Amino acid sequence: MDLRDVKLRTSCHSCVFKCCSRPDDFVYLTPSEVTRLHEATGRPPEAFVTQLTNRHSGEHFTVLALPCTFLHSKTGQCQVYDQRPLMCKLYPFYMDALSGAIILEGALCKEHLDILPPSSPQGWNLDEHRAEIEAWLSEFWAKGGNEVEGKGHHG
Repeated sequence: MDLRDVKLRTSCHSCVFKCCSRPDDFVYLTPSEVTRLHEATGRPPEAFVTQLTNRHSGEHFTVLALPCTFLHSKTGQCQVYDQRPLMCKLYPFYMDALSGAIILEGALCKEHLDILPPSSPQGWNLDEHRAEIEAWLSEFWAKGGNEVEGKGHHG
């Protein structure tokens, strides 16, 4: 089965501090996402991004600093939900920008995730976000377009 055909329904509003608080995954960001988050919060990019250097290629990538600083400290709810990065929007699908692979990371979601029949009128699938994903990848891989000043990290 192609992951683009998998239809999901998530109830993220009832789930807190899970996918957004794992410091072992990378949420790659495009320059426009960094700008959007800065404009939405007034925070400088250095407050919420870090730089990841690929140890094999030497390329630098802008990633969201995790655990996410946009989570409300008491409720765990996303404070930038309407402006959240595409990688957050697609979760529990995880798009590895370096390899192009997309995987389904549903283990953290447990009872907050339903896999629906492809014909279901409810839920969503990756194909519904195809244009957004293509535009994101194009911006992400634009020459020099994936670096923003911030703290360094080597991955």
